Amino acid sequence: MVSERKLIKMVRDLFAVYKEYKGWFDKVWSEFEKLCSAFGIDPETAMECSLWLEEKNKGLYIRIRTPTKTLSKYVRKEKRDLAEKLLALKNELREMYRNTKYIESELINLAHHMKALIEFIEAEMG
Repeated sequence: MVSERKLIKMVRDLFAVYKEYKGWFDKVWSEFEKLCSAFGIDPETAMECSLWLEEKNKGLYIRIRTPTKTLSKYVRKEKRDLAEKLLALKNELREMYRNTKYIESELINLAHHMKALIEFIEAEMG
């Protein structure tokens, strides 16, 4: 069984990582929102739906596939780099979200271990 001190240190370390990661996620999300706004795209929709860049004969388009339709947004030449950055940020946010959910599940697991440890100590102290 893990000692009480070691368990507390593990929880503190995990919370520190979670808070740092959450701060980083919020910063990237803010930048993603700004880029979505520049193209007239709702950030929630951009995250939930398929999003890709497509080169057509007249130029570059951001394509968004929603459950009901596929939307196209023309990308002017001067915004081409921003469109590519938007796509990269979306992928980064998805990975960060998965990692955040993993950390949250680990915190929940640790909470269960701490509860079991407290119950054990209370039972031993009678």
